[in-house]
Amino acid sequence: MLAQPVDIEFSAVILLRVKGKTVNVKGFSYPPAVPNNYPDAVARIAEHLKAIEDLIEANELSKVHGVAEKISHVCKKLPELAPEDDRAEIGKLCRETIALFSKIDEAADNGRKADTIKFLKVYNVKLSELMKHVKEDHH
Repeated sequence: MLAQPVDIEFSAVILLRVKGKTVNVKGFSYPPAVPNNYPDAVARIAEHLKAIEDLIEANELSKVHGVAEKISHVCKKLPELAPEDDRAEIGKLCRETIALFSKIDEAADNGRKADTIKFLKVYNVKLSELMKHVKEDHH
């Protein structure tokens, strides 16, 4: 019998805590790439918030740190991707969103599920405010 080629989908998660620099690990890069336009970057934040919600539901609070850190990473680049007239307001929203990191991280690291949920709700309010700046005709 001859061996037949098989298509296999593969995904991996590599979590690195590296301060202030990008580290490439076998084709992966940290911090992860940020989409190059405002609507997609805001959508990426929404994906990360859904991931945090799933982690809370699964009682995997120790994994919240990495996802919340990705949100902060996207928020650092978001103002430069924003519509020019909205950059000041988006910059303020992003600074507020980044400030939430230490709060949700501390709550999750200490196993305080109720507080982690509370901070997730605040993140979602910030996301709603960021979404108001997504223009309908961006594609």
